[in-house]
This record gives sequence, C-alpha cells and structure tokens, in this order.
Amino acid sequence: MRTKWLNKNVDISLLSSPIEKFFVTRGFKVLVETKSKEEYLITAVKRMGKRTLAVKVKVFGKPDDFIIEFASPDEASSLKFLGSFLQLIGFGGWYAYKLRSKELYDRLENEFWSFIDPVVSRLSGSASK
Repeated sequence: MRTKWLNKNVDISLLSSPIEKFFVTRGFKVLVETKSKEEYLITAVKRMGKRTLAVKVKVFGKPDDFIIEFASPDEASSLKFLGSFLQLIGFGGWYAYKLRSKELYDRLENEFWSFIDPVVSRLSGSASK
C-alpha cells in the first residue's frame, strides 16, 4: 500500500529514523538505504520460528509532495480463491501457513500506518524552504 502526502513540507530525510525505530522495537533487523536526497528505502527482516518476515518501506518525493510505500509479499491474498481446492488436494497445511503469514503482514502494516500518520504530522513544516 502507498500513501501520498501533499502540502506537509516534511524533510524526507527525517522520516527514515522513526521508521527504523518502528521496526527495531518490534524485533526486526533494519537496513536504511539513501538512494538520493529525495528517496529512502528501509528494509526490515525478522525471523519468527520457521517464518521470515521481510518488509520494504520506500519514502520518496519532495517535501510538499511525497509518498510512503509499504511493500510486503502478497502471495497469500492470491491464494484465498483457491483455498477449498488446495485443501481438497492435500495442501491445506501449506495454505494455512501462507494465510497466517498474510495475517502477520496485514497486522504489521496496520500498525505501521497508525504509527506513521502522527509522525508525518509532527514533522510537518520541517523542510527548509
């Protein structure tokens, strides 16, 4: 999912630190890459038993017109239409595993957007004109 903010005048570079802290406090290992003055990529990875959660957050644009994009694997959503068939042919356990992963990603994404809205509001006006 991606969200676009207009007329906030946010110094884009100041967003990477709170985003990094969001993931670190949840046990993720985080890599922040500065692609340019107007583009940052935050990659977060966490092992949970046999599962590995990996998320990428991309922040790009100009202070008064920028986008934050939260990207995670989307394979389970495409499988939901095949659920009954997969269970019928013996792939029910695998399907349940994939759905559980999807639930974890969805919950994390919801937490992220609830977290980032006030951060953007707090940083509003932080870019020098």
